[in-house]
Amino acid sequence: MALEITKTTQYGNNATYWRVVETNVNWIRDDSHVTLAGYISSKERNAGNAPIATVNLDWPSEDNPFVLSELDKANTNTISVAYKKIKTLDEWKDAKDV
Repeated sequence: MALEITKTTQYGNNATYWRVVETNVNWIRDDSHVTLAGYISSKERNAGNAPIATVNLDWPSEDNPFVLSELDKANTNTISVAYKKIKTLDEWKDAKDV
């Protein structure tokens, strides 16, 4: 699972394939953190090449998508919940699931 959307990196290169590489939920504070890694393409990622960019997303308690009622659903895990939440953000709304 990943997202396909073209984003220009800080170095001026385009990354088109983005995958979640980290999720962290703090159950005491009820907040969360996700890191996306961006690759030139899925072909480059599948060839074992390193990402050319990362994006860090943090959600405070009121926006935290990782609630137990969601995670308890069948076929749901932190990665799928992260992708669903990311696609609600304006800058990621046009991303396609790949």
